[in-house]
Amino acid sequence: MRSLKEGLKFHGRAMKAGFTPTIFTSNQLITLYSKHGLIEDAQKLFDEMLERNVFSWNAIIWAHIQTQNLSHAQSLFESTPEKDSVTYNSMLSGFVKTDGYETHALELFLKMQSTRDWVKIDDFTLTTMLNLTAKLCVPLLGRQLQSFMVKTGNDSNGGVVVDLVSKNVMVAACCREGELEMARNLFWTRPELNDTVSWNTLISGYAQNGYEEEAIKMFYCMLTNGFQRNEHTFASVLSACSSLKHLKLCKEVHAWVLKDGMSSNPFISSGIVDVYCKCGNMKYAESVHAAIGMKIPFRSLP
Repeated sequence: MRSLKEGLKFHGRAMKAGFTPTIFTSNQLITLYSKHGLIEDAQKLFDEMLERNVFSWNAIIWAHIQTQNLSHAQSLFESTPEKDSVTYNSMLSGFVKTDGYETHALELFLKMQSTRDWVKIDDFTLTTMLNLTAKLCVPLLGRQLQSFMVKTGNDSNGGVVVDLVSKNVMVAACCREGELEMARNLFWTRPELNDTVSWNTLISGYAQNGYEEEAIKMFYCMLTNGFQRNEHTFASVLSACSSLKHLKLCKEVHAWVLKDGMSSNPFISSGIVDVYCKCGNMKYAESVHAAIGMKIPFRSLP
């Protein structure tokens, strides 16, 4: 039964003829009704089932999760006589995606660990928890989760598939909290997932936390690995150059900025002027300022 019309027609005929749908058919109808937002019909059919299996419970729980009726979904979850990984993962995903249920997600994940002989913590489970870590921006939770992944062997390339957006948010959260070691570890976990945003986030984190030399090393590593630099990259590197008074690198960045056509960007140009001034190279500072006219104030010049 692929269409709602077909499902309703079949269900109507079965009821009219006095036939009781099989568990398989009822499960299909519950899934179909849920897919089209007919949650009350799905619940009614579920309530009328004389026999149910784990798929029946999973289908109706997911139906209520989709409509963000977490209280009803949780009630059904607690009433489920037999739970499998899908049951737990569905409820866990619902908690993580719904504001105000983050504590419930943590408690459920702990419960899953205590029942691991029956419930397998898989890639979906760990990815969902990584999303929760990113949502809450709690480095400690991320560190604990990473330790769990290492302990259980889920940190290998064949293990959990970390969502790139979540990974970048987690790295950024660690950088904001000054957890640079954890940020670096997260960055190098599944490095093939990293994009320009990933590199910029860690470079910026190093620069903002006083690790300017590490920021510069990461910048060169980024270029070596073939990633495209942009205005955010230059802004972080120039910040590091300013703190270190790194004239040579500033000149390199200046050349790249001209090559990439970003010299009109006031934030980048002001950063270049700032570094030249701090390095005592007023001639270069004046030339950059003159090239962009009066778009930025020349605060660094006396």
